[in-house]
Amino acid sequence: MDILYLLLGWLLGLLSPQLSERIKRYYQKNDLRIGIISEFKEIKVRLAMSVYLLTKKTGTFDKQLLEWLIKQLEGYEGGESTKNILEGLKKLSGKVDDKQLTAIQLLGFNEEKSYSLKKFYLPFLESKIDLLPMFGDKFRVLIFEIRSKIQSLNDEIDNAQFYYRKTFDSSMSAENHEIVRNNLESCHKNINTQFKLIVEKINELFLCKD
Repeated sequence: MDILYLLLGWLLGLLSPQLSERIKRYYQKNDLRIGIISEFKEIKVRLAMSVYLLTKKTGTFDKQLLEWLIKQLEGYEGGESTKNILEGLKKLSGKVDDKQLTAIQLLGFNEEKSYSLKKFYLPFLESKIDLLPMFGDKFRVLIFEIRSKIQSLNDEIDNAQFYYRKTFDSSMSAENHEIVRNNLESCHKNINTQFKLIVEKINELFLCKD
């Protein structure tokens, strides 16, 4: 790779300044796009896995969600645990109905040990945010839309964590405990919806040729 860059630098030196700058920008834009897409691929899988884990909490797992998860996780080259979950989901596909799926997902589920929602960050994108004008409007709009949705998601995760901690507050009345648990459940549903919406927006970004 170093030799290629040296050759490129030598070639650029032979060209006119205008053409040289255009070629440099092309390679810079290409490298930036690869970095952004790579970061969003990891975020997408984390979001899809979060849908899987949080759905176990809400108990709303069905065949439609099963097929959606398989679609989002297929082709991922990352961690072994994700690949194992994908294989398990594929084995269930077409063999069970919605009620059986929900029963299987809730089997052995411990609510008190299940809470592991973590916020999402885009360090590479944030470090290159000033370079985004080199892309076209559609690509940039999608990036900023996803970025905004992730920020809103993180705010809702903060809310869920607040209500989760409140469930251990022994000084509250039974009535207030019930209110807190209802608020927590509402947060979980909102978060799960946001997980899916962001995944679909990331898929849209992957198809953008800009």
